Amino acid sequence: MPGATDYNRKTVIAWGLLFSIPFFLMAPGAGADTIYLKSGKTVRADKTWEEDGQVKAELFGATIGYDPADVLRVEKDAQRPPADAISISPEAPPVPKIAPDFYQADVRQVLNMIRDVSGMNFAIDPDVVGNVTLTIESPLPWTEVLDVVLRMNHLEKEQFGEKTLRIYTLPDG
Repeated sequence: MPGATDYNRKTVIAWGLLFSIPFFLMAPGAGADTIYLKSGKTVRADKTWEEDGQVKAELFGATIGYDPADVLRVEKDAQRPPADAISISPEAPPVPKIAPDFYQADVRQVLNMIRDVSGMNFAIDPDVVGNVTLTIESPLPWTEVLDVVLRMNHLEKEQFGEKTLRIYTLPDG
């Protein structure tokens, strides 16, 4: 029956659209603020504000602070920048600085936040577990914050190429 096939195809498409709408409405980052760093990286945060001489951002339920010298601009509600508003310099970009404030945060979420700030790819081994309680008042380069988090949780990193870090648990020794 040629008519039945058309009806079934339309029904499947209609149901697919109906069930996918809530997922689009719940898309991560909807209504989020965007921090554009001078390094060329962007950070999507649930909310941003200025406090104590820092640009603060809420990411993954934690608060981190950026040195204003590292921030190009902050846009509320994920507005798109004009193409000519972002400058890219040929010199090596400065390492973004952060001032995280974590209380018993899952180490994987902390590592994901650092990954987002750094622009690096993180390969996190399955046995990486733990919590992080850490408050840094003055912004530090993300690399220093990562080293502190790794040492606190008996973890180590191994770099592959320019953009990938493997995070793994140190063997008992």
